[in-house]
Amino acid sequence: MPEKLKAVLSSLEGLDKALQPFYEEQADGSFVLAADVESHPTVAGLRNALKGRPATRDLLEKYKAFGSPEELAARLADLEAEPTGGKKDTTAAKLKELEAKLAAKDARTKQLEENAAKSVARTAATEAIAALRGSSKLLLDPVLKQVRVIEEDGEFVTVVVDHKGEPRLDGNGDRVTLKDVIAAMKKDPDYAPAFEGTGAGGSGRQGNDGRPTGGKVIAMGDEKAFLANLDGIAKGTVHVQ
Repeated sequence: MPEKLKAVLSSLEGLDKALQPFYEEQADGSFVLAADVESHPTVAGLRNALKGRPATRDLLEKYKAFGSPEELAARLADLEAEPTGGKKDTTAAKLKELEAKLAAKDARTKQLEENAAKSVARTAATEAIAALRGSSKLLLDPVLKQVRVIEEDGEFVTVVVDHKGEPRLDGNGDRVTLKDVIAAMKKDPDYAPAFEGTGAGGSGRQGNDGRPTGGKVIAMGDEKAFLANLDGIAKGTVHVQ
């Protein structure tokens, strides 16, 4: 079987002179067989097979725009290394932001509820003190220390509590009311001067006009002076007018 002609030769040296005209020299100095490869059955078969796949060729052309095969392979490796497929996972960040907003809203709601409870307690105590003709300026703080606001049936309710913060009960097992507390304070020598009609307190002497003739006198609405002179008021050496 005769030796097949090579398609490319680096040199014509040693080639039969009768065959040398069939080779064309290239720019790089090589020699290529000048054959009609288009009509070769193998080439024609390949060409016919590719005619039905124009979409594949178009797709390959599109992928070339993203870079060389090496660049695409490197990019793919980077994407596989990222747990979210290359897209920044913002779910955790959004969840954290939402939790912060909810926490702020809860804190705001709690603050509003506390303010509302304080307002309810102050209003209830002020009304109860006024009903017994007491001085809210002098009695409000001592009264508020004995009460707590709780929620019952969807409403804020002011209850009198003991030293443990539990609702205080009377001998019948009923809750002690604000009126009960303030009535007891009215009988207490330390607080009696804070109520109208109880006099100056103590055994201080009074003149013909009903005013004390001896000892120190403080104004009924002077809360600071009242609290600073509770012992004197009880002993009768300090009088409230």
